[in-house]
Amino acid sequence: MIMKNDLFLPIFFHHLQKKMIEEHSKILSRYELSKVHVPFIMSMNDQKDGICQSELARKLDYNRAHISRTLKDLEERGFVTQEKESIYKNKYFITEKGKVVASLMKEAGYNIKKQIFSALTNEELKEFQRLVKKMTDAL
Repeated sequence: MIMKNDLFLPIFFHHLQKKMIEEHSKILSRYELSKVHVPFIMSMNDQKDGICQSELARKLDYNRAHISRTLKDLEERGFVTQEKESIYKNKYFITEKGKVVASLMKEAGYNIKKQIFSALTNEELKEFQRLVKKMTDAL
């Protein structure tokens, strides 16, 4: 069943995405990075033991050429480092500089969520979480 106001969710997600992009762009511009770099830095931030290109390609669903170019760019800029495991396999690690960017991005996302959810009571927030889970489970 489609609701009468079927534009509600797309408009909500558009506003949320726009606000997040604005906040993230402020951080990225300070480090001369672009939105292309975000999934790499955020994904690698969770990888304490490093990650190889093929794992990153699977995780991000990008082709290997894009992965290779972006990793090279991030390495040249000092956000990731490479450790050769074998002749055919390298592991990539996020540097302290990359961790700073990841931390700032997480903080910006947290602040945006805090701003959005401050409009809801605790009961409304619980109901919202329940409804989102219900909708996600239906996909």
